[in-house]
Amino acid sequence: MVHQLRNTKACGVYEAVDPLSLSTEEECLRSQATLLEQVHNLQPHQRSDPDYCSLPELTKKVQRLSQVHIKQQDQNEDLSAEVKTLFEDYNRLRLDYCAEIFLLSKQFSQWDEALRELEGPKRGQQMDTDANA
Repeated sequence: MVHQLRNTKACGVYEAVDPLSLSTEEECLRSQATLLEQVHNLQPHQRSDPDYCSLPELTKKVQRLSQVHIKQQDQNEDLSAEVKTLFEDYNRLRLDYCAEIFLLSKQFSQWDEALRELEGPKRGQQMDTDANA
């Protein structure tokens, strides 16, 4: 393999360079130069585009929107925490009152049963008097 010496200016060091690697690098550089030239040729078309001209204004609008979005996210987190607290309070109270409602219902049932027992003979007597009349 034939080696050439190349001066690396940045380091001041001579290196052995393979001609094959040089040709590969040259092809890569030519390809990059072609792409760069294409981009350069498209710039006038891009700058004449109305969307490109309004880009600074749109950037400001997007920045304002993102600030509003961040503020709304913070408010959402605060409201979510508050709603969670309210649900927890509601569930706790519901469970507390559920037991009380059950006990009141049971008490009313017992009173109703006691009243029926006391009124039973009277109802029977009223039915007899109503039937005789």
